[in-house]
Amino acid sequence: MYEREIEALKKLYLFREVPASALAELCMLAPPVRHKRGDVVFREGERADAALLVVEGRLQAQIETEDGPHAVGEVHTGEIVGEQALFSFGGLRNATVIAMEDVSALLITPDAIHSGARNPAIIALELQLIGTLTRRIRKINRAIQKIWHDHPTGDRPESGQSPVRHRLAKLFSGLARRSR
Repeated sequence: MYEREIEALKKLYLFREVPASALAELCMLAPPVRHKRGDVVFREGERADAALLVVEGRLQAQIETEDGPHAVGEVHTGEIVGEQALFSFGGLRNATVIAMEDVSALLITPDAIHSGARNPAIIALELQLIGTLTRRIRKINRAIQKIWHDHPTGDRPESGQSPVRHRLAKLFSGLARRSR
């Protein structure tokens, strides 16, 4: 059982040192799912209750704006999407995720992470998740710095308000208006 999935998982860098038995257990904890090109995998605003590890294929994350859908990133083989579901119970999806080609993935729930805490495949997955979150935080920081640099506020903060707080408030209120 899960022979095809185990072979595909063995090809992923994050599982390079993980035994096949641990990958088989991972498949039992996080069942394989498939999506056809064009399928909506997650929808913005829906309850976030699971993440996906892309084993084969490519996804695109989009947010809805007043001008229609806006692509905000791609998720490739070996990457995780929807990770908020693993940390924030009852949260909502921040983006719609669409299959850009046929996708094979593992459906990862908080229970799977908890149940398999000692499994080498889950440990490798957690390390991958830490790396993914770090890269996303770095990307967001660069985007904020670029916007900050490209769009100085030019006006003065209110009495008692720090200049940094003022600039951040202006930045994020402007972004909120643009995304409606």
